[in-house]
Amino acid sequence: MINDAARGALSGAVGTTLMSEILAFARSAGFFPDRIPHQQIYEAVEQKVGLDDNIPDAVSKVSWITNHFIYGTVAGVVYALLQRQLKQEKAFIPAGIVLGLSLWAIGFGGWAPLAGLYPSPGKDQKRRQGAEIAAHLVYGGVTATMHWMLGRMPQSGR
Repeated sequence: MINDAARGALSGAVGTTLMSEILAFARSAGFFPDRIPHQQIYEAVEQKVGLDDNIPDAVSKVSWITNHFIYGTVAGVVYALLQRQLKQEKAFIPAGIVLGLSLWAIGFGGWAPLAGLYPSPGKDQKRRQGAEIAAHLVYGGVTATMHWMLGRMPQSGR
């Protein structure tokens, strides 16, 4: 059986992959008329530190996508370690909902607006925030389910 941190990292990466597909679909459906909010946040960071004119668009795109996956993977590790402490793995569906909503609230309702990188949910378009909430629910649900499934894999080497 893989250890908790590795289980969480893999689960978070899979959750981020599916979340990214939801975000891409939402963008193509017009929920994000310009750019995906995660990209807007990353570009705002580049601008705040004075790098926006010095980074080619292709490098910027790879950077924000990489950062999005790192954030999701690390959140998966944190989830796995919390699950180990709370011993609530059987309640993975509600835990996934809490995970997704918590990440949305911490990011879009917390650090991003406080840092001046993105408007708070009350000042943003409801449609855009709805798509973000849905994508974060997918992330939480997939991450929690994947974590639960990986915990049921038979151990090898016996």
